[in-house]
Amino acid sequence: MIRFKSAGVTATLTTADLNDSLSRSVTLTMGKEQGVDDRRVDGVLSAGEPLQSIPIGADGTERGVLQYIGEHDDMAFLMVEAGAKEDAPQQQQALRLTIDTTEQAHVGPRKTTDMDIKIEVYLNGELCDSTLLNPRKTGLLNQYKLDGSRIQRQLEKPFTYQPSSELDPTSTLTAEQRWGRVSAAMAVEARLRGTDHNGNPPLAGRFCSALAQVPLPSRLQQNTCLGIIDILVLSGKGVKDGPSQGYIARPTRMRSEGYHSTEPRGLLIQLNPPVMGQLADFAKRRESHETKEMLSARRDSVIAAVPQQHPGQRGASRNSDLGGSIDTDAFASTIAEGEDPFADSTAPCNVPSSSSSSDTPLAAVSRDKPKQPLTLKLRSKTSQPAQSSQITPNAQSTPPNQAMRKLTQGEKNASEFAKAYGIPYHPQMKVENFRDRRGKDCGSRMVTQRIADINKMTPNNRDAAARALKNEIIRQQSSSNQVTPAKPPRGLVKLSLPSKASPAQTPTVTPREGTLGGPFQTPAQSTPNVTPLTRRASHKPGKLDDQTPEEALANFKLPDMCHGSVVSYAGGDASRQISKTRPGHFEEEEFIVGMRFVVV
Repeated sequence: MIRFKSAGVTATLTTADLNDSLSRSVTLTMGKEQGVDDRRVDGVLSAGEPLQSIPIGADGTERGVLQYIGEHDDMAFLMVEAGAKEDAPQQQQALRLTIDTTEQAHVGPRKTTDMDIKIEVYLNGELCDSTLLNPRKTGLLNQYKLDGSRIQRQLEKPFTYQPSSELDPTSTLTAEQRWGRVSAAMAVEARLRGTDHNGNPPLAGRFCSALAQVPLPSRLQQNTCLGIIDILVLSGKGVKDGPSQGYIARPTRMRSEGYHSTEPRGLLIQLNPPVMGQLADFAKRRESHETKEMLSARRDSVIAAVPQQHPGQRGASRNSDLGGSIDTDAFASTIAEGEDPFADSTAPCNVPSSSSSSDTPLAAVSRDKPKQPLTLKLRSKTSQPAQSSQITPNAQSTPPNQAMRKLTQGEKNASEFAKAYGIPYHPQMKVENFRDRRGKDCGSRMVTQRIADINKMTPNNRDAAARALKNEIIRQQSSSNQVTPAKPPRGLVKLSLPSKASPAQTPTVTPREGTLGGPFQTPAQSTPNVTPLTRRASHKPGKLDDQTPEEALANFKLPDMCHGSVVSYAGGDASRQISKTRPGHFEEEEFIVGMRFVVV
C-alpha cells in the first residue's frame, strides 16, 4: 500500500483467485443477469489478499519514502517494492489496483473542493486506463478500481500476478534491461503529450520525463522478472464527451486543445549510459507505432492543457509548499536539441479531435473538388430532335442512363477491391436482407457501401468479410431475384413554364373537409418532392473500431514487456465484461502525486 497523506491518496494491490474472478457470461445488453455476475466478480476481487509493500527511498533504502522529482524537484513521488507473502498461493492470481481519494485531493488553488481528478495507470510502460473523477457526480470520497486493460468496448483483459519463483528463471532480460525499457516507454509517453505554443510540456508529460530518469534500486538488480505499475494523479477541470464521440475500445488518453504532439524541446532526458543504448532502439520503435495509432481515428494522444508556467514557478504542483527535496540530478542531464535521439524529420499533421465515416463510400476523396454552379439548359421547340441510340441491356439490366454515366472514385476503388476478391460487382447493386457481424438485420445495403466498410477492417477480418460478401451475392443471384439494381437517382427538378392547359390538364384543388368531391387530405398525407441534395442521411456514422468480443480476444497480443514478468495478462479467452465509457477532455492545473509499484 502507498499513502500520500497530504492529499489523502492511497493505492493498494490485492490478489484473488483468477478463475473465480472471470465473467461467466458476456451479454452486451447488460441485463439483470449480467449485473448479478458483475457483483459476484467484484466481491471476489474485493476480498483479495493485499501484497506486502516495502518502501524504496531516494537512495534505494527504506529511508526517505517521499521523494520529489522533476526539473524543479516539485513533483511528489512514492515508490515501493510489492510482493506476495511466503505462504501465498504459487499459481497465477488475479490482480486488482485500488486507489482511494478523499476531499483533500479535490482542493484546488482557490481552496475549494470543486476540482476534478484524473488518474492514469501504466503497466510496464503501457497505458492501461485514464479515468475522470468528478466530485459533482461521484462525491468527494471515491474508490477507483482497475482490474485489467480494455480490449473492446465492453471487455477487458484481466491483470495477473505470479510469483517469480514459478516463472522461468532464465529470462532473456535482466532487471536493468527491463527497467531501462520501461524508462524508455515513459520518455516516449512524455514526448507524445506534446507542448504548448511556448514549447512547455504539460504536467503529466513533465512527470513522465522525470520518471524516465529514476534509477533502478540496487537491491532489485537480481529480480529479472519484476513488473512495474505507475500511477499519475492530477487535478483540474475535465468533462466526458457526448454521444457524437462514441465509446472507446482501448485505453485512451484524455485530450486537450492547448498541447500538440510536435517536437518538444528540452523535454527528453538522457539516461545513465547502460540504459541509453536500448532506450534509443526501443523508443524509436515504440514512437513509430504510437504515432501511427495517434493519427488514426481520434487525436486521443494529445491531452490536458495547463496554464502557462515560468521555469521558476512552482505553483503547478500540489507539493511545492510542503518543503524539502531530494537531489536526483546525479542520473540526469538535459541534452541539446541536435542530440535528441527521438527527433523526427517531419512533424505530424493536425488531425481533428474526432473522426467518423461518411454514408457515401470513400467520400473523403472528393472533398477538395471545387463545386460547379448548377445550370439548367432549356431546349426550344425548334431544336433538332435527339439522335436515338440502341443500348443493349447488360446482365444486371441496368438502365441506359446508369450504364453511360462515369464511375465515381469510390466506385472505382470498390470495383478494384471486388476484382481482387472475385466478387460480382456493379455500382448500383444492392444486397437484400443484409446482416451485420452480430446477426442484426440491417435491411438492404449497397455493395459499394459494404465494400467501403470492409476496407476499414483489419486484414484478417477483411478477408473473412470479403468471402462472406462474395458467397452472399452468389447465393442471392442464384435464387429468386434478390440482388437487384437500385433505382436510378432522381434527376434535376424540371422547370415549370407557363403554357396553355387543355381541359384534361386543368389543375384541381383538394376538397376541404365537409365538401363534395372526395375525402379530406391533410398536408402530412401528401408526399413532397424532395431533391437528392436535401435528403438527410438515414444511417449513423460508421464506427472505426467495432470488434466483437470474439474478435477482440483473437486479436489480443501480449505486450513484449509482459513476457517473463510477474505482472502480466491472463491467457486464452479469460476476460471480464465491463461498462462502456466515452473519451474525455481534461485541463491539468495541479500535479498531486505519482506512485510506482515495483512488483517482485
